[in-house]
Amino acid sequence: DPNWLSGKMLRINTDGTAPVNNPFFTGDPNANASKVYALGLRNMFRFNFHPTTGDLFGGDVGWSDWEEINLITVGANYGWPCIEGTATTTYTCAPSSPATDPVYVYGHNASGAGSITAGAFPANGAYPSQYNNTLFIGDYAQNWVKLLALDANNAMLSVNPFIPDTTWPVDVSTGPDGNVWFAVETDAGYGKL
Repeated sequence: DPNWLSGKMLRINTDGTAPVNNPFFTGDPNANASKVYALGLRNMFRFNFHPTTGDLFGGDVGWSDWEEINLITVGANYGWPCIEGTATTTYTCAPSSPATDPVYVYGHNASGAGSITAGAFPANGAYPSQYNNTLFIGDYAQNWVKLLALDANNAMLSVNPFIPDTTWPVDVSTGPDGNVWFAVETDAGYGKL
């Protein structure tokens, strides 16, 4: 229901009104549905833009089994609460429109834990060119930072460990210098990747 703001990616102007080219714009820039950019998301905890293409990637924190990295596109439905990852949930429902599959999905660990903290791309030539289309992602509950390599069409090429055993990464962001930084929930505070 685009009139209910939970489970949505919103796009608003600086004054809080909706842009007229949002996909569910009703004619009223203050209506909830007018502000919705994408739907079917459980908990878009973190998101970030690709520094050269402007594509929007978000980490959708899962429920019982799966964590997702999604390429957020205008008007897309990512399936929640009917679909988590690429699997149906225990809810008896069907998405209101065809569900868009995640770019990357991974399962919870043996303890049932998983909490994607999404990620960031290096920018401004701060890293060697092989990292130009690589999204650094973290998981708070599984304690790691990984590299998600993408092709020119944003399809996943590979996922590789980068910093295993990273204590509770809560944010992965690109700094003004183009370096990828991560914040962790410890006394250490933060570190540069």
